[in-house]
Amino acid sequence: MPRLRIVSLGTLALGFLLTAITTNRAHATFSIVAYDSVTQEVGVAVQSKYFSVGTAVPWTLAGAGAIATQANVNVSLGPKAIALLKTGMPAAEVMRALAATDSLWDGRQVGIVDTRNGSAT
Repeated sequence: MPRLRIVSLGTLALGFLLTAITTNRAHATFSIVAYDSVTQEVGVAVQSKYFSVGTAVPWTLAGAGAIATQANVNVSLGPKAIALLKTGMPAAEVMRALAATDSLWDGRQVGIVDTRNGSAT
């Protein structure tokens, strides 16, 4: 599944922040998933104490949307979400579809944006 990395998001029209809060703030991971309705760009940024999270957490596809999946990461969620977003499915429905197929869903942190100003966490 091709992934697109957006360097400049311009003015963010829609975004949300996922935060993993632990007793030691140095061990927190957070991600932001955003859609810019002016430029039609999507993007994901992630900060973590873990190395190389860029191959597991962020997933984007121009014209479809973006997803960040963190905390007990299931790397299959990214490509599944992008495939559903590509069909035009809204972010909230994509979230429900992913949750319905994941027996460990309660331990995951996921954020999704689509290119129609929809989002889900």
